[in-house]
Parts: sequence; C-alpha cells; structure tokens
Amino acid sequence: LLLQLLLLTSLVSAAHHWGGTMNYAYKGRNPDGSYQISLRGKDTYDTCAYYHYWSCYTGNCGSATSRKLINIDSSTNTPSYESQWCQTETVETWRVPSDKPFLLRNIRASSCCWITTRNSVSNWRLESLVDLGTRSDTGEPNRSPDIAVLPFVRIPQNCPRTYKLAASDADGDRVVCRYGNLPGVECDRCFLPSGFHLDPDSCTLRYQYTTANTYIFGLELVVEDHPRNTIDLFYSDGSSTRKYPLPANP
Repeated sequence: LLLQLLLLTSLVSAAHHWGGTMNYAYKGRNPDGSYQISLRGKDTYDTCAYYHYWSCYTGNCGSATSRKLINIDSSTNTPSYESQWCQTETVETWRVPSDKPFLLRNIRASSCCWITTRNSVSNWRLESLVDLGTRSDTGEPNRSPDIAVLPFVRIPQNCPRTYKLAASDADGDRVVCRYGNLPGVECDRCFLPSGFHLDPDSCTLRYQYTTANTYIFGLELVVEDHPRNTIDLFYSDGSSTRKYPLPANP
C-alpha cells in the first residue's frame, strides 16, 4: 500500500549527505473536499544550511501550503579536525486534490550524492507512495506505516549492536523493512554490506563486525506495509483496486 524509502548511515566520516528518512501522515479533509497530508523528512548533512524538500514524481500530488524547518541536533562539541554533522527535520503540509495514488520524491537541496562511503553507494533519493483510497476493512483512508529511526548512527568499531527500527501501522497492516533491490529506483548499490544483517519482518538491523576503516556505510532500506487479509481500496472517482497480503513465511 505504501512504499517509503529510508536511507540510514552507520559509522563516521565527512562531506555532504549523511542519510535521511521520509514519510507522510493523513490529516483529514479540507472544507473544499480536498485532502490534507503532512510530510516529514529527517536528514543529516555536514551543515544545518541544507534540508530536504519534495516534488511530485507521478500522479496528481497537489502542492505544499506550509513548510517548517527544525534543527534537531548537531555536532557542536565535535573537534574541528573531526567530521561535522547537523540533523534537521522538515515538516510540510500539502493540499491534495484527489485520493488517487501518487509518488513524492525528494529533491536534493544540496548535492547529488552521499559522502564517501565504504560500500560505494553514491546517488541517493527519498520517496513515498501516497495512497489515500478508502479501505474496505476500516472504512477510512489508507495510512502509512510509521517508523522511528535516526538517519545517522555511530557504532563503536567491532562492537556488535542490534537496532530495532520501531515500525508500526495504524491500519494494523504487516510492516516489512527490506533492503532496496531496484537499481536506480530504490537503491544505488542494492546489497547489504558484509557484517550487517537485516530481518525484514521484525525490522531489526544487526551489526556484527567490519575491518578497521573511518568511512561510513550507506544503507538503503525500504519500508512497506501490506494488508493481513485481501482488501479493496475505493476512490472518489468510482474506481477501486484490490490489495493482497504477502505470502506466509515458509
């Protein structure tokens, strides 16, 4: 029902883009019958001057009516000879004319690329598929999964860590966190680096080991929600589409 691209970095280095996340939330109907959604993007750059903003990639997305930029944290105590970073959150309200699906894609506000990474990921994008169709199981517009994760995480060298990516879905759907597998769309390199393990069903990322190196890893993750039973989505133009659950795990 919803595709959310999430980019996560681990370990340490310096340059432009360090990682980010993007998702949306349905906020109700406007007096004129249009729909209102809130877009939230968290990103980490090497300065607080950079931020994310979004454009319509496919479908009728409407337009932004407000934007707020919030500085969350920065490396104020980092020595000048080490990597500097700044994490910000961008919140936008959009007026959407239709409940039909559309794809929002992040526009690179500062650069095309990740900072230098150990696993050679370079190009990046954040995107969300927004589908506000009315669900046959709840009678309400479809909602996106919610995931809480920092775009940038420091890990002590060769100290195994487990990160539970807190993921939930207000519709009760099954949430899956998988690695991107569509080159140029979901990912740049499209494979999980050695020393990491991702459990899609529990949205758990495990770090085991790496050889000594000061560069970061760029991890390209996709968060999806899937209905637990077959449902229909109904749209205001009279059309509908059917959604099926994922096959059961063997």
